[in-house]
Amino acid sequence: RGPVGGRCPAGPGGHRGRGRLDAAALATKLGLTEAKVRAALAQARAAEKPPTPTGGAKPSDADPAAREKAHVTALAKQLGVGEAKVQAALDAIRSDREAGRKAELSTRLDAAVKAATLSAADKASVLKAFDAGVLGGGRP
Repeated sequence: RGPVGGRCPAGPGGHRGRGRLDAAALATKLGLTEAKVRAALAQARAAEKPPTPTGGAKPSDADPAAREKAHVTALAKQLGVGEAKVQAALDAIRSDREAGRKAELSTRLDAAVKAATLSAADKASVLKAFDAGVLGGGRP
């Protein structure tokens, strides 16, 4: 669960790569214009960077939950929206994205079961692993 970034129009929910978020999806969830969200995302990202390349801890060194909380706080301030509303929107977008990824995986597994490459039990096991976060889905 990394910080959000600019527009990435690929995949379910407009997601491409870990921690990147489609500004249009966030704007829709928050009821704001995409331009306002893009500007706020850019300002929040700039505010989160250490002042110098050697100054302070690198963002990747920070606790992910603390990093996300700081990002949500900065983004909420830039947008003039409550932190709870921003967090709820981000959580909804992640949930939508994860559901899309699971649906895509399920479709691929259905094809493998139909081709007798996998059994139905294999498919169920893979989906269980996805839900448990072992395959990048769900929450461990």
